[in-house]
Amino acid sequence: MKNRIESIIPKLYLVNTYTHYLGKEIEQFKTTNQRIYECVCYE
Repeated sequence: MKNRIESIIPKLYLVNTYTHYLGKEIEQFKTTNQRIYECVCYE
């Protein structure tokens, strides 16, 4: 997710992130991200 998750702590670089989206607009993320996993575990 380029340029979407940032740290306000100097010298702290995010290497891996995990997010969970529960909304209905999943298609908006599929066009800009390489890895999208659709899961129903948290619904």
